[in-house]
Amino acid sequence: MNEYPDCFVKQTIEHDPEKDNWGNCFSAVLASLLYIPIEDVPVFSGDGWLLRVNEFLRDYDLAFMYIDNLPEALKAYGIAGLWHEVSGETGRNTFHSCVAHDGQLVFDPHKSNAGLTTTTDYGVFVALNPAKAKTCKAQN
Repeated sequence: MNEYPDCFVKQTIEHDPEKDNWGNCFSAVLASLLYIPIEDVPVFSGDGWLLRVNEFLRDYDLAFMYIDNLPEALKAYGIAGLWHEVSGETGRNTFHSCVAHDGQLVFDPHKSNAGLTTTTDYGVFVALNPAKAKTCKAQN
């Protein structure tokens, strides 16, 4: 995986389905990409979790949505430089979220840094009001 900005943070809660604990990898991805403390990001789980994500992101004038075939779409539309979420299966037999750049995983918030074994989803942020959107200002 590539070098990543200093604002990227590791998850603080590991997923443990046997104990009915939801990990906060997705929260770590949000914290990393928004450059906010992970403590300020809820753990999103259960039915309606995407609705709660978008309620949370409204304060940042952002929305979150999944895009099929993101790498192909970026190429077709001539888009480069997109930081986004990527998720899929891991070697730990869990579903997991990571940070990606232009369709490529660049940061795993899990302590193992093992990444994903398969990619199933690409999540992107949409500026609800582009003039007000807050972004990570970390230096590479």
